[in-house]
Amino acid sequence: MMYVIIGLGTFGVSLGKTLNAMGNDVLGIDANLEKVEAHKTDFDTVCLNSTDENAMRSQQITEADAVIVAIGEDWAASVQTTALLLNMGVKNIIGRSLSPLHDMVLRRMGVTNIVNPEETAARSIAYHLMLENIVSTYNITDDVVVYEIVIPSYYVGQKVEQINLKREYNLSLIAIKHQVENNSITNKVGGMLGFEANRHWAALTSDFDSYIFGKDDHIYICGKQSDMATYMDSIKK
Repeated sequence: MMYVIIGLGTFGVSLGKTLNAMGNDVLGIDANLEKVEAHKTDFDTVCLNSTDENAMRSQQITEADAVIVAIGEDWAASVQTTALLLNMGVKNIIGRSLSPLHDMVLRRMGVTNIVNPEETAARSIAYHLMLENIVSTYNITDDVVVYEIVIPSYYVGQKVEQINLKREYNLSLIAIKHQVENNSITNKVGGMLGFEANRHWAALTSDFDSYIFGKDDHIYICGKQSDMATYMDSIKK
């Protein structure tokens, strides 16, 4: 896959490094030569003004699988760049929202995939402060989320049907991640010699009711923010 990231601030660079580490081709664009030079060993970079149509067309940007407008602070440059990309026929544009008004403008322009890194980070920190058991969160919509949670200790030894998240909290259990011991001869010998046998994670995605929770199991649950908040409060007690 090939991605173009316009704006090499903290967000754009972090995104570029991650995509590159995952085996994708990444082109980073910024008008600041110092930023371009600083990250040219992380992924491909080029110094140009993203509101200059001739300069942008020279980079074969329309061939990218997605173009991420990661410009921060400069509201006008973000909007102008997005307008130019739309005029160039770029199909998959991901916009970075700098404010509610900016978000509205991008949506009126036809951009539907919009991210707000600061808001996402703040929400994640808030969730972790509210409940230390949370491992990760994912927003499906503004109101519907998926949480990965380390189960409360009092779940251990109980069957899933005894918890009944749907009836009690209107939440859906979508997966259980649990540790399974490897059944290799090497691990058996290791156990005999006093070494802890190797274990790996396994996932259960159906037929939950008869499953008995074990220590350190993780559950993936999905539901509305309000219902999730009620559930989080209940397991803290």
